[in-house]
Formats: sequence, structure tokens, C-alpha cells
Amino acid sequence: MLMTANSAHAFGKQASPVVVTAAQMAELAPTAWYSASVFSRNEALVAAEVSGRLILVADVGQIIKKGRVLAKLDGTLARLEVTESNAEVQQEEAKNRFLIKEVARLKQLAKTNNAAQTLLEKTISERDTSRAELAVAKARLEQAKFRLERSVVRAPFTGTVVNQILRTGEWVSSGNAVVHFVDTTSLEVRARASLSALQFLHIGDELLVKEGKKEHRMTIHSLVPVGDPQSRLLELRLQGLPGNMAIGQAVRVAIPTAATRNVLAVPRDALVLRRSGASVYVIAEDNKAQRIAVQTGVAGGTLIEVSGNLQAGDQIVVRGGERLRPGQEVAIKKATKQ
Repeated sequence: MLMTANSAHAFGKQASPVVVTAAQMAELAPTAWYSASVFSRNEALVAAEVSGRLILVADVGQIIKKGRVLAKLDGTLARLEVTESNAEVQQEEAKNRFLIKEVARLKQLAKTNNAAQTLLEKTISERDTSRAELAVAKARLEQAKFRLERSVVRAPFTGTVVNQILRTGEWVSSGNAVVHFVDTTSLEVRARASLSALQFLHIGDELLVKEGKKEHRMTIHSLVPVGDPQSRLLELRLQGLPGNMAIGQAVRVAIPTAATRNVLAVPRDALVLRRSGASVYVIAEDNKAQRIAVQTGVAGGTLIEVSGNLQAGDQIVVRGGERLRPGQEVAIKKATKQ
């Protein structure tokens, strides 16, 4: 567009409001986008540790705090076992107390030759056997108490009941899963990437994650440097999800495909895209906009590499550039934070 002196003067009188930021040198790397999904970090098929008939199972969708009841088994038999074992312990304790006193009495008599040595030895043997039987009885009592305690299935962590695998009234054997239980608050993103990206990934690195039109920066907290023999893909897990994401939700992860480079970069929003190519508006010292053609390169987060007649520190328009014309005077509203 050919500008006349009068048109330029008119533009100068009407300053256009814009938001600017400085072009900067940044460490960026080329990336490839991989599909990923949101998973819970805590998920379990919670099983019964003893056998019995279920008398209670938490409802699907119910939120259960850690240590609270997920399911209950009929504990009648376990309570009877505790009572029986407790009686056995008391019986063995009484027997053991008697034999201890008897050994002491026979030892005293043996000093005056009023008791046979064989009788003393026999009583000592019976005392020692009684001690062992008492220990066995106490162990049986503890086992019975354990079975009674484990007739209540408790939540291993705070979570939500996703599915009732067994229902009230059904028989459950030790080791059988009762409910599918998931922590819906502790989430992570799991992605599988090419083995060639392994050299550019490290625990603690931040990667860009896209959820529809939303973007998040997430941190690699787990990296499995072993590729599947068929797919040649490795697994990485990221944390730092916003709280409104759902388990099973599909996302995309930008994974580096080469080493980072120190490049001149501007925010993506600074680019003005036309059929003739990409450009940015630079604000000169006289507060007028100059359009500079650029070539784009690697991108990372909100920044993108540019090359052209630019240098670090140049004031680049990031808001309002779509309505600017070369030479137009601007009114700078507020600098954006990088």
C-alpha cells in the first residue's frame, strides 16, 4: 500500500493501542507432538484378605477416605475363633503357672532328698512343653484377631469407587478383588515417545501439554528408558496437571527431537501472518510501528524462533498488530511478562 504524506499524517494523529514485549534470546528445541492420556497415580483392584460373605460394599461413585470402610464381610466365624483362641490361651496360661510352681516345689524337696530326680526332670519337661503350647495358643489368637480385623476391607488411599466387582451377599475368597478403586485427585499424563528422543529427555524437564486449545507446562517425574521391541517407543510420565482434568482424557505432548539451541525468539502472538509470509511489528524510538518480515523456526511454549532484521531487546507488538499499518503511531498500553 502506497502511503501519501497526508495519509501518514492522519495515521500519526490517531495512535493505535498496542501491547509490546522485548525480543529475546531463548533456549529452544524442535519438537514433535505425541498423543497421551491422563491417568491416576493411585489405582487398585482392592481385594479381600480373608474369605467370607459380603454384607456391605461401597456404592459406585462413592468417595472413600484413606482407612475408611470399602466393604465388610460377615465376621461371625472370626469372632467365634477369637473367643475360642482366647479361652485356649487362658487354659495354657493356667497350666503353665501350675507347672512353674510345681517345678519350684520339687526343686526345694530335692534339696532334702524328698523328691525323686526323675519326677523333677519330668515336671521341668512338662513346664517347657507348656510354654511352647502357650506360645502356639497366643499365635492362634493373633491369627483369629487378624482374620476378624481383615473382615473389614479399608481404602488404601483416598479415592472413588469405580466399579463393584462383587456385591453384597456374594461369597469372596481371600485374594479376590471386591472393588475397583481410583484416586481422582492425584493425576499424571503418560505418553509414549520415540526412542530417539531419549537423549533429549531428563527427569525434571518441563514439556508443553495441550488439552484442546489450552496449554500447560508439566514436569517429567518418571522416565522409563526401555523401548518396546515392536513399537520402539519409551514411556514418560508428567505431573503438574490442573485440577479440572479427568482420568482418560486425551492430550498431546510436545517432545523434543533435537538438542536445544540459543535463538532469537518472540511470542507466537507477535506473528502477523499474510499470504506474502510472516512478519512482526517493531516499535521504533519515535513510537511508530515498522513491519519486519521474518522467517520462523523452532517453537517452545509461547515462544517461537524468528530470523530477520531483528535483534534482542527490540520492542515487538504482541497485541494489536493485526490492525497496524507501517509508520502508524502507537500508544503502548502495558508490557507483557515473559
